[in-house]
Amino acid sequence: MHIDEKILELYAGSPEQFTREESENIKLHLDECAYCRDIYDTYFNLFRGFKEAVKKEPDELDRLLADKLEEGFSGFDRKRLPEKNDSIQVHDAEFEIVERNPRGIIKNVRYWIKRNPIKAVSYSFVFSFILILLLFKVKPTDYTEYNPVALKLNDFMLEAYNINGDLLWKKNVSGALSGNIDSLMSTNYHGRRLMLEDIDGDNLNEVLLTGGEYDVGNYHPDTLYCFNYDGSLRWKAAPESERFNYAPKWKRTKWVINQFLVAKRGKKNLLFIIAHDYDFGGCVVSTLSPATGNIKSSLYHSGHITAAANIDIDMDGDEEIFFGGVSSYYKPFLMVIDRDTLMGVMPDFYSIGHKVKGNASYYILFPVTALASALSRTKSIGVSDISKFNDSGIVVKSLEYFDQKIEVALQFVLDKNFNIQYITATPTYLYEYEKIKKIKITSPDIINDYLAAYKDSLQFWDGDKFVNYPAKNKYWNEKFKLPE
Repeated sequence: MHIDEKILELYAGSPEQFTREESENIKLHLDECAYCRDIYDTYFNLFRGFKEAVKKEPDELDRLLADKLEEGFSGFDRKRLPEKNDSIQVHDAEFEIVERNPRGIIKNVRYWIKRNPIKAVSYSFVFSFILILLLFKVKPTDYTEYNPVALKLNDFMLEAYNINGDLLWKKNVSGALSGNIDSLMSTNYHGRRLMLEDIDGDNLNEVLLTGGEYDVGNYHPDTLYCFNYDGSLRWKAAPESERFNYAPKWKRTKWVINQFLVAKRGKKNLLFIIAHDYDFGGCVVSTLSPATGNIKSSLYHSGHITAAANIDIDMDGDEEIFFGGVSSYYKPFLMVIDRDTLMGVMPDFYSIGHKVKGNASYYILFPVTALASALSRTKSIGVSDISKFNDSGIVVKSLEYFDQKIEVALQFVLDKNFNIQYITATPTYLYEYEKIKKIKITSPDIINDYLAAYKDSLQFWDGDKFVNYPAKNKYWNEKFKLPE
């Protein structure tokens, strides 16, 4: 947290008004916080300039300017107690006791000019500076020195660096991250654990972090931690709130946060957090307030989310949010969010009758090829990556088999209306195809003909049932409802 700017202003101009203990606490904070130190230095230098300026005897031009100022302020008289006692203010023969708060810098300048018109203009530089303050209300605007733009992890110690490569702060994150990283971690099917991004649009980057294992260290996987640009903790957030619990009958053990991202929607940022249950297949997607971490809305999905992306697919200036993974239908899925507020439960193979339908605009099931069944006991691993394709399309990568050595996957290229343009296979898919089919792929037509059978096999949720043509969820734009 930062010291209120009015307190910094008062401390810079009148430090004698603070107790010894208060002064020590302020000094300790200024030693650690570059943001507050920059504000304090601005006011300290300003007041020092004033004190030096008033020592000079005003000349004739100064007196003429002072007369003009005196005329301009002539209508601002009011009843008041002596200057050193502002504890009581009189208004039309009535009185009220008020707290004596330090005036803002602009009020101080205006008040000082009125009471000392000649001294106020005795130095031309100070007079010019006052006009600048009145117009622009001077504040520090250069954030480059204390804005983190890169992160490094060395032996559980997370380090933040500015654009010049200077170390800003470091923090022990034992229990959250292990190993070493350089700069930023990206999203993959294992999930995201760390992000550096400006989540609230103030041109200063925040750090988002979640834990790795329960009962290890101080950071836990059911909590998202947000740190300010200076390394101080802004908030801690859980992925679920009882107020937005649309699936009260689902079994739960512990939540594990595995994705979070920031999407641009108009002039504001939307912060999403995704978590799945530790033992069961339930998943919750929530939006959070960047300022407080409070949950603003939630959507429930039966199955795990293993990929996330924010892409403006229709080029309307608002990013759509894409989630992919494995569904309770044991098929890869793609879910598209085109709303600022989430609600309800998406289609669920194991339970029906949810009172509030999920409001994702699209929910699509992808096919599982015969090769996946031959390679693995499980029917699908799910979507592992979602990326932009050209100006108005996306590529959805569906893992059919994976171990530590190979990744067998298909890539579905969709247009902005989610029609399949074509399907491609990874080299490892082709290799496994040849091995299992015991044939040599001597022509692209062999694999293309094989994959063509799956081109029309997408299933779209229309709100009540799955259909085999591109359809939008009819509940996507429903009026917001809280759980009943």
